[in-house]
Amino acid sequence: MQYQDIRDILTEFFNAKLSQIEQRFQEHGSLPENEKEIYQSSQELANAALLDSDYSLIGNDDEIQHFINTLTLPIVPENPHYETVRTEYLKAYREYCKEVLQRDADLEHFQLSDLPLILVPVSELVSGRGLCSPSRRAVA
Repeated sequence: MQYQDIRDILTEFFNAKLSQIEQRFQEHGSLPENEKEIYQSSQELANAALLDSDYSLIGNDDEIQHFINTLTLPIVPENPHYETVRTEYLKAYREYCKEVLQRDADLEHFQLSDLPLILVPVSELVSGRGLCSPSRRAVA
């Protein structure tokens, strides 16, 4: 197994997880505050583990072995690629958490610049016949 193979597998794995969280966003909206905090602290823990090579809280052998077993990768702890999987897993997990938080933050805003501009005379806005008035609402 080559380095790029490991990265490709991790990219596919975490993209699938992002698809699941995107589905959740579509169904339920923004994450609750406690979940945002979990993603934030997980991102920080992954970064710290990478910097300090301290895998006691994240990226420990049990977690990496579970990942390897889940995807039935041909890697054992004695394999030279084992540490590569650990390092790249932590990088991918950190980016996954970052992306989840970014997508959640995006829910706080609307991208209106791509919508067509509808000009409404000020007199209609003031008189209550603006965009939200019954005469302008879409008919089903």
